[in-house]
Amino acid sequence: MSKKLKYIRKIGELSPYHDCELCKVELWDFSHANKCHEARIEAVTTVASISYGEDVEDPEKFWNLLIEKGDETPFKFVKIARWGEIDITDLLDNYFPNDFSVEEEEIGYLKSSIATFKLKIPIFVAYQIQHPSFSYMKKVDEPYATFWMQGDHEVWLDFFIYHLHPERREETRLVAKAMWTLLRRHQPGIITRIAWYLKNEWTQDCNPIFTPARKKKAKWFRESFLKEVLA
Repeated sequence: MSKKLKYIRKIGELSPYHDCELCKVELWDFSHANKCHEARIEAVTTVASISYGEDVEDPEKFWNLLIEKGDETPFKFVKIARWGEIDITDLLDNYFPNDFSVEEEEIGYLKSSIATFKLKIPIFVAYQIQHPSFSYMKKVDEPYATFWMQGDHEVWLDFFIYHLHPERREETRLVAKAMWTLLRRHQPGIITRIAWYLKNEWTQDCNPIFTPARKKKAKWFRESFLKEVLA
């Protein structure tokens, strides 16, 4: 984006590999992305620009182009919180009027429930960490993949339990560790919600035949990463 961002912002950055400074993991705050129509345009066009390979000189024109093309993916990065749940919508003008806005308490809930990352990592690692439950927007013409990745605390728990495990390939585990570290530093509310979900619902939210395996994974994750949070 060529203009200064007003509603979404980068809040932290780490390089997952000591020998490759070009690779990086960025944590972004999208909790205000649905604050108003201008915020929705900023969030959607910022995310979409990565795939279109250009700076967005006229965000509203680009917003309308995305609607004309039927490119729904970037609109999924704008969330609305209702009754303690996250509702993923396409937010087109014929669904929400331009003067639609969310309340401050909803913004607080989104900040403790949604995490958004922008990553530049080797493409083979990108393929390993992608999961259909996340929202993605990516640039596919590089051997080092660049993409946006967003999900709620329930999806992130599954992600971290799987990708932080010592059995995972080191390159992938280092990316997951950088993401976890950024959340601990800059978005601790979502770590608290992840811990609550692990303790109260994660083992039960599965096919019963997987309950023993989930209990083992939950025990390992609590002891390895959540001791301080659950103390």
